[in-house]
Amino acid sequence: MYTCTCVSSQSKVFQFRHDGNDSFLRDWDDYRLGFTSPHGSILWLGNENLHRLTSSGSWVLGVLLVDWADEARSSFYWNFRVSDESQGYRLNIDSYLSIDGDAGDSLSMHNGAKFSTWDKDNDVSDVNCASLYSGGWWFTDCLDSNLNGEYFGTGNHTSALTNQGIIWSSWKGRHYSVRQTMMFLINNGSEVFV
Repeated sequence: MYTCTCVSSQSKVFQFRHDGNDSFLRDWDDYRLGFTSPHGSILWLGNENLHRLTSSGSWVLGVLLVDWADEARSSFYWNFRVSDESQGYRLNIDSYLSIDGDAGDSLSMHNGAKFSTWDKDNDVSDVNCASLYSGGWWFTDCLDSNLNGEYFGTGNHTSALTNQGIIWSSWKGRHYSVRQTMMFLINNGSEVFV
């Protein structure tokens, strides 16, 4: 089990990708408990930790994305929660917060989805989306976003499958894999949102 990396007293990082040295194609137990790399290039806090953290209080989800030209964009969602394991670590968000110049909304489609991994297929698709797209995520049929997908070292790619890579489709489309990601929680009572 891993502890939160805090970027301020009111925010907690739970997902981070800096490079392609380590894969997010992990099994259910890895995503349940959390994982990181020895050199700190990736982090997943763990679905059980996310559930415990978000089961009390009110949290805003922040998503930070960096492309291959070092342009950064973000998206925010009100009242982010993750259910317990018996409910499949279901994703719940109340609404998307639109801000000028942001990365757009690529997560609302996943609202209510259970978490899936290659060895525990909880999506509603006929295929195993986690296996097909190389990482655990809140897949539906299959995705508008997947920040835990395969790392492509160039951004644009010509994979036969759309949605391959680290995808946030509302910003760069379905054939662009972003370079860096961070998902973090901000206490809804913090000064940032009061």
